[in-house]
Amino acid sequence: MPGDANNDQAPVVCPPGAQAWFTTNFDSVNCPALGKEYNHLLRAWCALESANGFEIGKGNKARTSAPKPALLITWIHAGRAARVKKMPTVVDADTFSTELWAWWAAMQPAWRNVDPAGQREPERQVHEDDWGAALEVRGQNGMLSVVACLCWWGNVLGSRTTPNARSWLRLLDDVTWVCEQLVAA
Repeated sequence: MPGDANNDQAPVVCPPGAQAWFTTNFDSVNCPALGKEYNHLLRAWCALESANGFEIGKGNKARTSAPKPALLITWIHAGRAARVKKMPTVVDADTFSTELWAWWAAMQPAWRNVDPAGQREPERQVHEDDWGAALEVRGQNGMLSVVACLCWWGNVLGSRTTPNARSWLRLLDDVTWVCEQLVAA
């Protein structure tokens, strides 16, 4: 069960029946060294995509008011994990975190109070069932992009006590929560 402390320590495995797009990308973002919080996110993402039958492309035309992080755009244009031999590396964690938080905040429905700077926790109560087009995208055009960004950002963090690491953990927690809510919706 997501959130179970013992479950978060176990290795995350690719769900049975996953389509090729998922398996390839799952392998590229499955980084157990990023810790139990990250493993919790992977489990929530697996549950979300599994609940949707690993559907590809639903809502792939969704637009947000903030652009995707530049590193993500480069990765997508290069063909994602299927064709990229080496995963992207975040060079400037501060800039990347700013871009990622702004993009994540722009994807949220109006009833969520997410600060694009990542400085305060969003309200954690679902007000409506409508999550909006940007969060309802499935497959390789959906939550994979957010998970991949969190993986890359997590890989460049040092101590978890730095402001950048605390921001990463806040976003990790929020993305996990949203995945869990989307499965429940």
